[in-house]
Amino acid sequence: MTNTTVFKNTDVAELEELCAFLNELGVDGLLLSPGYHYESVTEDIFLTRQEIQKKFQRVLELSKEYFDSNTNLPQRSFLRSQMGISAVVVYHVSSTFHIAADYFRADARWWLGEEQVVHGFNLGSTVTW
Repeated sequence: MTNTTVFKNTDVAELEELCAFLNELGVDGLLLSPGYHYESVTEDIFLTRQEIQKKFQRVLELSKEYFDSNTNLPQRSFLRSQMGISAVVVYHVSSTFHIAADYFRADARWWLGEEQVVHGFNLGSTVTW
């Protein structure tokens, strides 16, 4: 399963190439979702409702072409909600050496009742000079 966000400048031909490539790799599912607007982004990168409907009509066709033959699932479910939280703790060992621990949790729910929770952890250090 992969997760891809679609923005205004995403060409549908690129999505078709992605589907073909993932199908060749044997990936059994692809979650595509439009990037939704939020205030801190001032660039015009987000799709309008009409653009979402137009692009995702083709995405639905691609899903039938590339993924239906690989699965025996009888229905498609659409994303109902998606939430992510992130936290980081940084310890400054000295003015030039820092240790950080990151945690990320993604929680997705679909209209047919499916749920997916992903936890990510990262530990690293940074040296500045």
